[in-house]
Formats: sequence, structure tokens, C-alpha cells
Amino acid sequence: MNLRVDLILESEQRSGSPVSVKAIVRIASFVVPAIIAFIVILGLLNVRAVSSTVKNREREWTRKKMQQEDAIMSKWANRIPLAKNFNRAYNVFLNSIRLNGAKGVMQYSTNAEPTAAELDGIANVTNVFTGRGSLGQFEQSAALLNAGLFSPRFQMSRIQMLTGQPLWRAGSPAIRKHILARHYGRTLLGMASTYMMYGLAWGDDEDFDLSFNMLSSQFGKVVKGDIVIDPLAGLVQPLVFLNRAIQGKKTSVSGKTTDIRGDQAKFGQPDLVSQYLRGKLAPGPGTVWNQIKGKDVVGRPTTIGGQMLGLVTPMTYGDIADVMVEDEGIPTKLAISILAMLGEGVQVYTQRSNDNELKNIGLNPKDYDLGY
Repeated sequence: MNLRVDLILESEQRSGSPVSVKAIVRIASFVVPAIIAFIVILGLLNVRAVSSTVKNREREWTRKKMQQEDAIMSKWANRIPLAKNFNRAYNVFLNSIRLNGAKGVMQYSTNAEPTAAELDGIANVTNVFTGRGSLGQFEQSAALLNAGLFSPRFQMSRIQMLTGQPLWRAGSPAIRKHILARHYGRTLLGMASTYMMYGLAWGDDEDFDLSFNMLSSQFGKVVKGDIVIDPLAGLVQPLVFLNRAIQGKKTSVSGKTTDIRGDQAKFGQPDLVSQYLRGKLAPGPGTVWNQIKGKDVVGRPTTIGGQMLGLVTPMTYGDIADVMVEDEGIPTKLAISILAMLGEGVQVYTQRSNDNELKNIGLNPKDYDLGY
């Protein structure tokens, strides 16, 4: 009988520890790079998916350009980096206001859930007070109207706001009561507070002026030197137009009141209508009209270079640039620039230079009304 015993030599013995440090390092050298590579690949795939989504959204945005109330609607103007960013910020800001405003009104419904009529009224008042009025039966012609007129939805919203359209379309007495208090009441209170603050800030200055003559284009506008500020959010033009048409009179910037009825009127009612409509033309048609007439809507001579520059310059930035060259203190100019960025209407009217321009084209500054 053979007896065989296999002996394990010392060099053949294995370690009794569960995992050696060397083994951990060896495993990590393969696993860690694999995990990093997986994360990088996953991130690249997500970036690609997001990029594809953004491109699809931009194509959809471009397709609907002509149906928007953009600050700048021109396709080629939006290719300018600064103008493109300005326009996008404008839309995001307005949409945020509309969303928060609609949520604020919905909670006042007497029902557990707002009815369809109430939702329609809430959407309507939100749009009207943020400058996006309903075009009614001309809704399908929005693109065509935008091509010819400057923001027709905004112009319609001002008329609807003045006529109380959101009240009779509220959907329920509870919503109507809230619209009257929250929207109309707060708007009037805010405007009154605004005028009070202007008076406190500049009331003692010799170059400060404020007029509430509803026959004048300066109605409700705060004048500080050559700078004119309009706190009424686009309500001045229709208000002044209606009052002039009803009373048959107009007051020029110089303060002279004249009749617009009768054969002897230098500026008649047809001129009133045509001047108002001319001021509502879109930038493109307005530029063509200016070049044909050789002057802009307020009678100032125009040049091709100036017209082209105006088409690609965001209105707010242009207004701020005009304010900055005025002979006012730095704090005043900075304050007015901030107001312009927040949506306040700001214009610069240089009396002496404008009077000379009017004289050069055969007009009497005392008889010609700059603006509406």
C-alpha cells in the first residue's frame, strides 16, 4: 500500500486576510476610470438631448415670431447678440408677470375650482393689464396686423383697459369685484403714488413741469428739463385722441389751443386721425413713410442712416443713451435710466433743436404739436 501526502510549501501559502491592499488598488485602477467614462458619456448624451430640444424650441419660436408682441420682431435684428438677449429677457419677464397675476386672481373664485367663464375672465384681465389684448374677430389676422402696426395687441389692450372690458368679461361677481379692487384700484393708487414721488423729488426745480390738459400730448407726462417721462403705460395717446375728437380742439406743446373743426382749421379732424394712425405704424412701414415724407411722425427731418440705426437699436437702450447726454446730474440720469429699464416711457425733447428743425421744413413750432 502506497501512502502519499501532499505538502503545501511556504511559498504556496495564501494570505489569510480577506482583501489585500494590492488587490484593492488593482481593482480601483479598472473600476474608477470605467465609472468616470460612464458619467462622461451619460453627460454628453444629456447635453445632446438638451441641445436637440433647444433647437426644436428655437425653430418653433422662429415659426411663431410674427404672432408675438416682441420688443423686436425682425428676424435679422434678433441675430444681433445684444438685441436677441434683450428680446428674450423681455418675454420671460412678461410671461412671469402674467403667470403670477393669473394665480393671484384664481384664488378669489367662490367655487372650489374656477369655472370655464371665470378662467376666461382671469386670462383676459391678465392679458389686458400686461399689454396683450384680444383682437376679437381679427385674431386670425394677428400676423398681418403685426406686420403693418406697432404692437396691435398692446394698442387694443389700452382701449380695453380704458373701456372696462375686463369687468364685463370677468365671469362672476366675485372675480369682477376682485378685478375692480386689485387691478383698477391698485393701478390708480400706483399712478397717484408715482406722481407724488416725482413731485417730492423734482417739484421745486425750475425745469420741472406736469400737465393734465387732456387736449395736449403732454397730458400726464412728467417733464424734467428736456426729458419727458410717461408713467401712464400707453394710455395717454388714446385718451388724448378721444378728447380731441369729442371736443374738437387740440393744445400744442407750447400751450396754444386751436379748433380742429371747420374749413379754417389748419389741423383738422382728418389730420388728427391720420396723425394718430401714422404713429401706430410698425417700424418697417413707418421707416418707409418717413423716407417718402422726409420727416418723422413729429416733423423732424430724417436720414437713411438714422432710420437704419433706429431699426436695430432696442428702444429702451436708445432712450437711455439719449438721457445720458442730457445736462442733468448723474443721480438723476441713473434714476431715469432705471425707470426706463423697468418699462417707464422715457423720451428726450430738445426744444431749441426741434424748433429749428421744424422751421427748416417750413413749420411754425408754436402751431405744430410734437407728439400726439
